[in-house]
Parts: sequence; structure tokens; C-alpha cells
Amino acid sequence: KEHALFQLVSGLKTAGVPIGGVGFQAHLLLNAHPPQAELTGVLRQFAALGLRLEITELDVRAGGSAPLARRMAEEAAIYKAVAASCAAVRACARVTTWGITDAATWIGTANRPLPFDTHYQPKPAWYALRAGLTPRG
Repeated sequence: KEHALFQLVSGLKTAGVPIGGVGFQAHLLLNAHPPQAELTGVLRQFAALGLRLEITELDVRAGGSAPLARRMAEEAAIYKAVAASCAAVRACARVTTWGITDAATWIGTANRPLPFDTHYQPKPAWYALRAGLTPRG
């Protein structure tokens, strides 16, 4: 999909269409998500077109039968990788989650997709998201 989107956006820019940015929806699964290096590469490719970039609608479905602690650790690693990819590309201005708490999510509480649990307490994903966005110095 990103190749087709790149071709479309690149063609629009070449044709003089005023396009200033691209948002990347990120509805991810524990077993289906881009590796950090791949996501960073895609963001860099679009940044080379002179666009402002954002990761939008980030959530990670972490339901399943594996132990909860393992699922929460895997979810946190994905949140951190996405955030770090954005932080690594100057043109990437924002990471937005698709909701804030597992108590009110479009994909069901059992999927535990958001950075705060059903009691509005931060999950490992919250801390990982913050760590991924923290500039390294």
C-alpha cells in the first residue's frame, strides 16, 4: 500500500497539486506490524518529497490467549518502535492514538489496544510510547 501511496503522492506533487502532508493510519496487531527500520524507511521516503508526516490512529490489538504480561510487553515494544520511527524523521510531527483508554475503544476492550487500561491507568504501552518519542542526545 505504501508504494502505491508514494506513487500517487509523488505524481500529485510533480503535477503541481498542493499537498503538504500525509498521515499514516496504524491499526496494528501483535503479529502483524512493520519492523521499526521498515517504518522509518517509509517515513524517510515520504519526507524526501518535502511533506509533513504524522502517524495517525495508532492502536495495537493485544487480545489473545497468551499470558497478559507477554502481550502487554509486545504491545509496548510496538508502540515504542512506531514512536521511535517518527522521532527519527524530522518531518514526522505527531503520533496520535485512536483513543486513549481500553475502556472506550472501537475494537473492543478485550483487545487492549490503547496506552491506558480500562481504569485509565497507564500501561507499559504508555511508557514505551513516551520513551520512543524522547529525543536521544
